[in-house]
Amino acid sequence: MGILGTGLKYKLRSANTLEYSVVFRLEEVYLLLAESLTQQNNIADAVPFVNKIRQRAGLPVLNAGITKDVLLTEILNENRREFFTEMGHRFLDLKRNEQLNQLASAKPNWKEFHKLWPIPQKELLLNSKLNPQNTGY
Repeated sequence: MGILGTGLKYKLRSANTLEYSVVFRLEEVYLLLAESLTQQNNIADAVPFVNKIRQRAGLPVLNAGITKDVLLTEILNENRREFFTEMGHRFLDLKRNEQLNQLASAKPNWKEFHKLWPIPQKELLLNSKLNPQNTGY
């Protein structure tokens, strides 16, 4: 039957009372879809997804004549507002959009090498082809 057929995919095997949480909000779906459509230059289809979130928050809607670059910036800003302090969304949004250096002004300890996480030492020992370790670690 496999793990998917048992309904236990996210349950801990050692204790049935604990479960891993999977959080995926509808707003995240809308913003990811809008970003994807925008990257494909399909602005007209992307704007309504962003506007659903903006309307719910009482913000003015974006017009359909918005440019790709402006819409991508608006989507990034909307992500920042919508997912403030939620599970590292900002870092991953900035990383995906190649804008991590924005963190330098807000985080005085930010270094360029923080863009990549360290490869776990255990993995490096198991697979020498993963070497060298990411710079800075």
